[in-house]
Amino acid sequence: MKIGIVCLALAVVAAVAALATSSHIWKRDSGVTVTVSAQPTTNPQVFSSKDGMVLIDIGNNEEWYAYSRADNYLGYCQPPRKVRIFGYLYLWDETLPCVGYNEVKTADAHLIVDQDYVEFDARKGGRINVAWKRTP
Repeated sequence: MKIGIVCLALAVVAAVAALATSSHIWKRDSGVTVTVSAQPTTNPQVFSSKDGMVLIDIGNNEEWYAYSRADNYLGYCQPPRKVRIFGYLYLWDETLPCVGYNEVKTADAHLIVDQDYVEFDARKGGRINVAWKRTP
């Protein structure tokens, strides 16, 4: 009985460790404010990957964006195939279903990048601002 419990505990620890290093796992960013045209959105969700990519659901679960500070990449995404598990998002696909923003919209996104926020034109009209709370 004790050996079975120890084996189960080790299997759970191994599974959690494997998931923590998986490119399919995205951690939900708490303390992020998302506005569209300076109006708060309903139920926005922002997730970060281990390699620094940010996935933004502006709250309607239809309009998703991907952003990378490393190279100022901004992408427009189809809603990903996902499962939400506590504060994490598990993506079924290895790569995000995104294309570069300028490939789907002829106008420039007018991307503004600051230490605490990113701001850009929404594909469906308006201006999106994603602001992270600064931790002292």
